[in-house]
Amino acid sequence: MTLSETKTQLADNYMKFADLVEKVIRNFTQVLGFILVVWVTTMVITRHGFEYVPVWGLEISAFLMVWIVFLLIGPLVYTDNHLQIKVFFNKIPMPFQYYFRMIQLSGIFVLGAILLEYGVGYAVNSGLNSVSPGLGIYLFWAYLVIPISGCLIMFFTVARAIAITRDKTEMEPKEFADDSELNRLEDNV
Repeated sequence: MTLSETKTQLADNYMKFADLVEKVIRNFTQVLGFILVVWVTTMVITRHGFEYVPVWGLEISAFLMVWIVFLLIGPLVYTDNHLQIKVFFNKIPMPFQYYFRMIQLSGIFVLGAILLEYGVGYAVNSGLNSVSPGLGIYLFWAYLVIPISGCLIMFFTVARAIAITRDKTEMEPKEFADDSELNRLEDNV
């Protein structure tokens, strides 16, 4: 096997693994979203029906929302469905668009590294020294998603760069909420 074939095989395996991780994260966050909806509905019913809301109810909702948002950042970079301003990209001459996208992805990678670096410190230093007043657990568990998100952002940024390098049609940023993505999301529901 030549070096070129080895690189191609490695890139193929990386992309397959990225697809798998993206699917697992999306399914996991859908479950968290379902739990969040059920939980908030229950809190509304208990508040208006029984005039009682558990002290820890709001904290669970906040933790679930934070985890959902932070876990989905990486997959949104990978599928290129994050918010982007295409006006500038479309004005760049075609030969330079590839380099612009690689610079953009490098910046996203650095942001992921910052989340990882400072997220670990924040989770350990602040999270292990603070206790949630309602739940009585260390806030470490709420803050742990920050470095996890940083790892996922870096992982999926590399996958996106591989996809663009292998297929130049992947280079142009996707339209926000284009029909193909909506159809894919509807198929998963």
